[in-house]
Amino acid sequence: MGSTTAAEVRLGHAFPHPKDDQVIDPVGELLSLMNGLAPIGPRAPQESSVVWLAENLLKIERNRRPVYAYVGSLHPDLGTIGLVLKQSWLTRAPHGVSRCDTGGLAGRLGGFSTLTIEEANEALVSLSLPIDDSWSTVLEVEVNAAHPGGWHNYLRGSPPTADQLSDVRGICLRKVQQSGKVPDPRLWTWEARSFANIEPFDVEAIALSPEAAKDLYNRLVTTGVAPPSARVITGRPTSAGIHYFQEDAVLQAFRGEFS
Repeated sequence: MGSTTAAEVRLGHAFPHPKDDQVIDPVGELLSLMNGLAPIGPRAPQESSVVWLAENLLKIERNRRPVYAYVGSLHPDLGTIGLVLKQSWLTRAPHGVSRCDTGGLAGRLGGFSTLTIEEANEALVSLSLPIDDSWSTVLEVEVNAAHPGGWHNYLRGSPPTADQLSDVRGICLRKVQQSGKVPDPRLWTWEARSFANIEPFDVEAIALSPEAAKDLYNRLVTTGVAPPSARVITGRPTSAGIHYFQEDAVLQAFRGEFS
């Protein structure tokens, strides 16, 4: 793989959340998106109380909520279909980026559980940046300093070196590691927010679980709907589980490398 910079790394948007209690059709949503019938807009929050708190601290109004994505990351806890997005989606109508998951921080969830409310609220503001010429530089410096393997380490979801995170994330990560628990990627994965809906031209690649891929191809055969124009990457079962968002091809897509 070639070298990667923060200015080149793509963004990840996964759906549907497995806790969603609504009647949902993720493959139908994907086909509607990619055929230009229905862009993806802001989603109703799963953990509404913590999302409202985070958005209030970020000065986001309820009548104009952003779409969320993660910088260089898709996680199976967030769904079975993942979109790899161009950074032009983020910069078309940007809100900002944060150096961790804002809902997890605001709700003091997972690795953030040891923080007080005041500490979490203060950290959420201080760890958030506007989209300007400097945010990618801040990210680049952090990845090179805190992740021993650089971008390869970050894109794999491996934890950074806690001592290299000189803020509450480092403190929380050390406590999690000392407790023997598996670190939660929400501690260090950067979050991106844009007021732009996700359109077909924003999508560079689509990552699917094997089950979702089977559903997609069955529908393409039976309905005659046009297949997605973006590259489709299907996960595979292994002895350690199904790794549909950790395929090498997905990581290459985040780097902007397409074989």
